[in-house]
Amino acid sequence: MPNTLVHIGIQGLTTKSIFKFTDLKWIYIGCIIPDFPWIIQRILRASNLFNLYDVRDYSIILATFLFCIILSAAISFFSINYKKVFLILVFSSFFHLALDPLQIKWANGVHLFAPFSWHLLSFNFLWPESLPTYIITAFGFFYFIFTYKKAAGEYSDLILPNIKKTIYSVALLLVYFIIPLFILNLPEQQNNHFVNTLRNYSSRTGKYIELDRAKYIPGANDDFLKTFASEKIKAANLKLGNEELISIRGKFLSPGEIYIEDYHINTKFRDDSSLLGISLTAILWLNCIYLAGRKKNKSNLT
Repeated sequence: MPNTLVHIGIQGLTTKSIFKFTDLKWIYIGCIIPDFPWIIQRILRASNLFNLYDVRDYSIILATFLFCIILSAAISFFSINYKKVFLILVFSSFFHLALDPLQIKWANGVHLFAPFSWHLLSFNFLWPESLPTYIITAFGFFYFIFTYKKAAGEYSDLILPNIKKTIYSVALLLVYFIIPLFILNLPEQQNNHFVNTLRNYSSRTGKYIELDRAKYIPGANDDFLKTFASEKIKAANLKLGNEELISIRGKFLSPGEIYIEDYHINTKFRDDSSLLGISLTAILWLNCIYLAGRKKNKSNLT
């Protein structure tokens, strides 16, 4: 998937051009909604309390367009113009999911039509480590900086929802977080992210496998790949010398060993750029919330 700064640049400029009445702060939140599940995944992985294959299935479901719509509806009640904001959040989420398949990300893709189809949509045009990505990332950063003052002034529509809207918002959040727990098997039945292949250890031999951004760990005798489930699998025919983030395609020679047919060395550029984009968006929102609260306090005093 493109990093968050890429989404901020492309979606900020394009959406603002199409819907001139739209506040940038809502566009930026819409840029992040499809990635929110992967933020949750990192938190759950760090806790060491959950089965990481289930966590991956859970995150896959939350990242579908359907669940982006549900989260968009829950968030929209924090605006006076909640109907308009809901549409913008849905549009931004869809735009995000339309951009994601353009980058090469083995074992991955997006779900636009779940739960009716769990086929992963992926066009695989550019690696995250490519010149066009670097250029658009820089554009996204400077676009955010140059529009920050205007975006920070777009806070007047922020509200604390009334009781009725709060109930609606909480109900939607419960649907968002709880329903996926009952349908974890659906993406796994289609072997999304190769979770089914990886989970069934004893039947791996001879099966095709892809891993996205696995950690390559060199050893004295054998080298290993660390999967998203924190399992170390022997890399049968790869000697890189240093720890790397790599994407691979290959075949299981045995349950604990992969013959690598193709690989790509990733960098931390995507993760670092996404962290920066999310951090900048958080700063903007904290500023807007502060200004909205100060305005409300002043009106109460008068």
